[in-house]
Order: sequence, then C-alpha cells, then structure tokens
Amino acid sequence: MTGVNGAKWYDDAYGMWDPKHNRPAPGIAGKIKKAGIGMIRYPGGTSSNLFNWKGAIGPQADRTRQVEAQEGAPVDSRFGPDEYMAFIREVGATPEIMAPFAGSPPDEIADWWRI
Repeated sequence: MTGVNGAKWYDDAYGMWDPKHNRPAPGIAGKIKKAGIGMIRYPGGTSSNLFNWKGAIGPQADRTRQVEAQEGAPVDSRFGPDEYMAFIREVGATPEIMAPFAGSPPDEIADWWRI
C-alpha cells in the first residue's frame, strides 16, 4: 500500500480541488489514480494539531479561518472534510483522518468520526 500525507488542505489543497467546478481537479486525480496511491491522510502531519474540522464544514461562506501549524499564519478552510471525501471517492483511495488531539476534547474528536 502506498500512501501520501495530505497536510496542506488550504489553498484548495495545492491544486487537488477545483473550486470553480466544486470537484476534484481532474489532472491531479488522474495522476494519483495512475500512481496507485492507496491512502491519503487528512489533514495530516503537524497541521492536523491545530485543525478545526467544525470550521471547515458547511457552506464556504460560513467556514472559519484556520491556523497553519508551521508558521502560525491564517489560512482558508475551502478544502474541508466534505471536499476531502469527494477527492477520496474520485481517486479510489482509503481515507485516514488525523485527530487534532493537541487542542480538541475527546467528545469533539468523537463527533468528527460520526460525520
């Protein structure tokens, strides 16, 4: 099994998401399928420690800003859990959700697993 760390959810996941058409970017999705990537982790890595999943769901206009973990810069929430799962379905990969244990109580993490 080959996997990748989808640690950059902001900026439309660095080109993985096509915001104009609200879908996975066809060129990237095709390359991931061809490469045989079997698992994509989200939000992944250090960035998952500060990720507020509740601020990244719902209508785009209602989403909150996030804090990028390495530099502490504010970033968008356009590529949220719904977009991630649409991308996963498109490429046929297994999802791996990273829980933000550093800043979230257990009940909030459990809520994420329920959605």
